[in-house]
Amino acid sequence: HIPEGITTIGAHAFEESKTLKEVYLPDSVTQIDDYAFFECETLRSVTLPEGIESIGESAFNNCFDLKKVYLPNTLTEIGIKAFKYCSDLEEIYLPDSLTKIDTEAFAGCVFLTDVLLPEGITYLGPNCFSECISLSTVNIPKGISLLQKGVFSNCRALKKVYFNSNLEMIQGDTFFGIDLADVEIFIPESNKNFYLIGSSLIGRSHGTILIGAADGSIPSDKRITRIGPAAFRDRLDLEHIVIPKNITYISGGAFYGCEHLISITYEGTVAEWEEIYLGKEWYDGSRVKSVKCADGEVEIRN
Repeated sequence: HIPEGITTIGAHAFEESKTLKEVYLPDSVTQIDDYAFFECETLRSVTLPEGIESIGESAFNNCFDLKKVYLPNTLTEIGIKAFKYCSDLEEIYLPDSLTKIDTEAFAGCVFLTDVLLPEGITYLGPNCFSECISLSTVNIPKGISLLQKGVFSNCRALKKVYFNSNLEMIQGDTFFGIDLADVEIFIPESNKNFYLIGSSLIGRSHGTILIGAADGSIPSDKRITRIGPAAFRDRLDLEHIVIPKNITYISGGAFYGCEHLISITYEGTVAEWEEIYLGKEWYDGSRVKSVKCADGEVEIRN
């Protein structure tokens, strides 16, 4: 029992409790500090009162049995790893007051199926929903202009993604580990920053492939001139890549970790290949030794 009048649940207050099953906090509490309920492995239900504004770093991290969480309409921030590895958590209501979900906040919540992100959110931290392998539908709130690294990485059950009108930038690892051929991406007409060719997601700025097609195909389209960082990263099923002449820029890490990639064919000449900008570690981790061009072969190098 936590008495009325307490305003803060301090750092590490109930860390590693082996008997705690339910938590009801009094209305006076406004803040839950870092690691407050960290690794409370038997905790199953949490009800947070109106008035709480923030949940600290790893506050409920590794609460493996946690199934139900009631978040108040006063909550504005969910901290780093706050609910990471709450592996039994199936659903969670995110209040309209919420503006920030920090790094890895819900990472590894493997039974979380659907999350409705409030339109007032302005920050989604890196990897905040990574490894949520049951997550099927996500919406990008209108306050988000940047999708950071790994936000939805390895969400392999993802079927629908709704972009907003204001989204401007997607980092290369945002949807890492997901075959976009299996995902419907809804891009509103008012968003002029992205478009799809097959299962390749293209950024209009510089005509950049942000997420490459699962089969490794690169569109022969004059609008597309760049392969973005991590566009094909760690695609273990890729063995051969054909790069069309319209590509003039290959970002660092574009094919990083493609362990089974053994050959790259470029449709232009050796001279044209040597004019292409090649970023650092663009092919590292692959087995490619040279690039086959229309009139010869070039030893591969950064």
